[in-house]
Amino acid sequence: MDEFYQLTFIVSRGCALNGNPVDYDISKSGLIILLFTTTILAISCANVGFPPGGPVDRTPPTIVDTFPFPASLKVDRNVTVSITFSERVDRRSVEETLFIAPNPGKNLRLKWKGKRLVICFTKPLRPDQTYVITIGTSTRDLRGNHMKESFSLAFSTGDHLDRGVISGRVYGVTNPQEVSIWGYFLEQDELDPRKIFPDYVTQCDLKGRFQFSNLALRNYRIFAIIDRDKNLLYTPGYDAIGVPSKDVSLSPSKPQSKECLFRVAVHDTTKLSLLGISVPDRRHLELRCNKPVDAVDVVRENFTLYSDSLQRSLPIQAVYLDRQNPVYIHFVVDLPCPGEYQLLVRRLRDQFGNVLPVDRAKIKFVKATINPDTLHPRLLSFYPPDSTRNLLPNESLELIFSEAMDSVSVETNFWVLDSANALVAGKFEWLNPAVVQFRPWTNNKQSGWVSRMAYRVFLRADSVCDISGNCLGDSLLNWRFWVVNQDTLSSISGVVKDEDPAGVGKIFLTATQVKGGKATTTIRLDSLGSYEFSYLLPGIYTIEGFRDADGNGRYSLGKPYPFIPAERFVVYPDSIAVRARWPNEGNDIIFRND
Repeated sequence: MDEFYQLTFIVSRGCALNGNPVDYDISKSGLIILLFTTTILAISCANVGFPPGGPVDRTPPTIVDTFPFPASLKVDRNVTVSITFSERVDRRSVEETLFIAPNPGKNLRLKWKGKRLVICFTKPLRPDQTYVITIGTSTRDLRGNHMKESFSLAFSTGDHLDRGVISGRVYGVTNPQEVSIWGYFLEQDELDPRKIFPDYVTQCDLKGRFQFSNLALRNYRIFAIIDRDKNLLYTPGYDAIGVPSKDVSLSPSKPQSKECLFRVAVHDTTKLSLLGISVPDRRHLELRCNKPVDAVDVVRENFTLYSDSLQRSLPIQAVYLDRQNPVYIHFVVDLPCPGEYQLLVRRLRDQFGNVLPVDRAKIKFVKATINPDTLHPRLLSFYPPDSTRNLLPNESLELIFSEAMDSVSVETNFWVLDSANALVAGKFEWLNPAVVQFRPWTNNKQSGWVSRMAYRVFLRADSVCDISGNCLGDSLLNWRFWVVNQDTLSSISGVVKDEDPAGVGKIFLTATQVKGGKATTTIRLDSLGSYEFSYLLPGIYTIEGFRDADGNGRYSLGKPYPFIPAERFVVYPDSIAVRARWPNEGNDIIFRND
């Protein structure tokens, strides 16, 4: 008869239904199996918790304690500063973003004790001085999590703490935490960030915001920098920089400045030069520069064509910048004979404001023969593209030709018909001798395209000529487009204000669709007052603008040295929802003067 054993055991809590003893009658072989199974269950049930490795650590490090305490007064000039983090951090990332103002130079030693950074000064601190120690947002823990915002510890070796504050925001960068803000005591106007270390340094947070606190009440110049070589000096053409629109003056009556706004870009500092000139025929010159130039300077008054053979200057009938490739400048002339010529440039700047040097402002060319102009012009582009179905009512038709055209021949051989075959009255506007726009125009004002209307456009190519009489082609060109349903459109409006009574320049505003599409609309105001973005498609929009102080029609970034302030700009603080047939009003744009 087989022997039977009685086994009494308690299954581990959490594995059995309860903790009461359970009786089993089993054989020897069954006992072995049961003991093996019980062991496995005990092991597996004992490990309760997260899967191996645990949840991913996404918690950013913070600073939990300091010595001295923030805002301490009469701190010993031989103090040893300690800063304790919430967790272990990448020490190098801390040391690279540790800034002390005033800068102690090399009189500094750093030591680490676990999560605590110890800062030792090898010489006594200055008497009656406010010190600010900043740790930037590039600081990260061992998992790569960055601090959310810069940390500043302020204390004083005297009986008071400086209370000045400068804050602001950086726009237009992919990773704002890469941007450092450098502050300089403005003791001389020609401050050169290429050679002078900043007196104060901090970093932007995730939204591009920054703040200097506990500043002395003095004059400051602030720059926003992506310091790629991390040497605390600006490297032109390598480091990206944002130039302020003005300097900051802190005083007892105005101890804070809260609207320092920056746009950061790598400035092209290479010298502008003239690379060459081509003369395809007696009527055309094409000047090529080494980089895009500022269209404001491309006017006849800035150029002189001189014939060495005839010993006199020759008339320039027209000059214009190439619309599609602004390194080229086109001239309409009438060269009388073969010989030597010079083109002299009085003033020419690139799009970063670099001026053509005087010693490079002349180019010579020799023509052994002068060919007549026999080349047919080409139509490079037409807007809108053929069969477009959503043209806005206020948009213009645009034609771009390969060369200067006879405007009369274009205007008399271009027409637009609506779906009822009625001729559309309109107005032509020549942006330059090769680019023309057309828009509906009735009763001496722009009338707009009719909602949901289909239009046909015609251009009689065999009658359209360039300035030498060469025709465009031998066919009738035509396009078709449809206008968007106006019931699907809406508008954004408000008032533009400027807190600075000395503010100058026309106002350019741009509405950008950030949700629901990618539409961008720009309007220009000659003065402060009401504005309206009309005929907007539904979606979410942002608005920004600038005052065009230099009159070049685009935002000017300024120069760090010699210092030229950037143009003032504004970003509307909220996104704006646009719904069909529901105008969004009261969105005032304010240029601050803080």
